[in-house]
Amino acid sequence: ADGAAGVHQINFLSVDLAGVAPTIELTTNFSSGLAEEGKVLALQAAVDDDVQVRTVEFHVDGALEFEDLRLDYAALGVGEFRLTADPRVYPNLSTSLEEFERFMFVNTNLGASVSLVPFIRGSWQMNHYGDPKWHFVPGDSATVRGIIFSLQTNGPPGFLRPFMTDDGKDGNIAFFYPDHKGDTIRNAVARVKRYIRERPTGRVAIRLDAPDDDWQARLHWWLGPLIPPRSPELVVQMRDAASGGYTPQRVDRPGRREGPPEDSWDWILTLPRMTRELREGLGAAGYDTVRKIADVSVKELALVEGYDLVTAYQLQRSAALDRRSYAVKAEWQDEEGGVHAQIRRRGLYENPELWIRYQGGDWERRESGTWSEGVSLALASGLMGVLGASNDEVEASNNATLVACFSVVFLVILMTYRFLAVAVLMITSLATAAIISLAWMWAADIG
Repeated sequence: ADGAAGVHQINFLSVDLAGVAPTIELTTNFSSGLAEEGKVLALQAAVDDDVQVRTVEFHVDGALEFEDLRLDYAALGVGEFRLTADPRVYPNLSTSLEEFERFMFVNTNLGASVSLVPFIRGSWQMNHYGDPKWHFVPGDSATVRGIIFSLQTNGPPGFLRPFMTDDGKDGNIAFFYPDHKGDTIRNAVARVKRYIRERPTGRVAIRLDAPDDDWQARLHWWLGPLIPPRSPELVVQMRDAASGGYTPQRVDRPGRREGPPEDSWDWILTLPRMTRELREGLGAAGYDTVRKIADVSVKELALVEGYDLVTAYQLQRSAALDRRSYAVKAEWQDEEGGVHAQIRRRGLYENPELWIRYQGGDWERRESGTWSEGVSLALASGLMGVLGASNDEVEASNNATLVACFSVVFLVILMTYRFLAVAVLMITSLATAAIISLAWMWAADIG
């Protein structure tokens, strides 16, 4: 008992002192001692221990090939980190998410992940009378499509929507972490970006990229909102059919200006965060073109179902930007494969945009800054994703505010007293106070 606080119950794992060795059982999707040529061998290790299993290592000919780190958390944890995948075929989505989950388990303190993959594994195992050796994602595309179709038609209506859209174009994976600390968020985001950068997918992989360790990165870290956004590089990689490796492609820098695209009812769908449901509401209110959305007042637009003043302002601003001409900063085109990519910029302080045109279709804005002829992973939302973006914005704004305030104070004192030593002394005292404040926040682990 603890006074008025009541009774506290603590569950813990004791130190492994009994000397009982863990057990392991290997199962595959083939009969014992056999393997079929040209087929994927799925190897699964079922491990057990009287206390806890910390690590499972897979070795081939004595060399470590894979390490699986999975702690048995009592709960999923409190940190949620979401990503989206934009696949063109079902099996690529499931196998890519499965590989990505393993990467995050090994390289971060991930507590649990939630995605479409466990449903596919479980269904495949159930189709084989519950045999544990079939608890994996099949390598055959038709089989995976059949499993997903079966889940969609036989399960409760819409139960897969938290994990993928009805048309299968977007899938979702959520990562749960045991805390929301800045180091945890930064490490998770860094690992995700590293995974996306080092593992291109599909025949063609395209992304926007900018170094984070050169002088421009340091300048934007200090002055962020005060200076124009940095122009990223258009990175295009094409897979070699023979070796399977990726080679970088030469990108043109035309620098030409083009007029706004042709306006239409369908073009409304290219606006950021636009859905068909929201477009129907706009059409019912009489806003059936982007120009009409750009010309209406925010208050009137906020009366449309699904919008408020904040979202209406964002939509109206996006529509107004869409009707402006833009500069094509970088461009790459593969006429044989039907892929056309551009970096467009609509103003000095507007963020660069990645636009893709695939096989003669309409231009599509890629807000994630990535695209591939296959599965394309991108950071999404979730609690930790929002916190990570908020931390980045607060840090950039704080640095820029300090620089702007110090500069203004220095100039005002210098012009008023016309004495450089007084201005330097005042700035030194302000800088000392700011450094002490930041140091205390770092020591207290609150900033």
